[in-house]
Amino acid sequence: MAQYDPGATLDLGMGYGQNALSQSAMRNTSENLRDSERGKDADYAGSGKSRDAHLAELRGEYARRVAADGVASANAWASEMGRRDARAERD
Repeated sequence: MAQYDPGATLDLGMGYGQNALSQSAMRNTSENLRDSERGKDADYAGSGKSRDAHLAELRGEYARRVAADGVASANAWASEMGRRDARAERD
């Protein structure tokens, strides 16, 4: 006749749960890394571009604005663009 031990059942259940949770976290992490390596994050801040392409475009526009309007004006523009990107990422 088998004996029932609630403590052993609890330990076994917690062990299975912990294992399932850690496997899920590892699988999702590796899938997210693979997706970002493939460029699935190509819509950075709603720009339709990858983050690197978006930043390169912003750097070029910043340099153009510095030359045309001065550093203070270009910095104000850059601050506003940063706020817009932050809002787009949040939404």
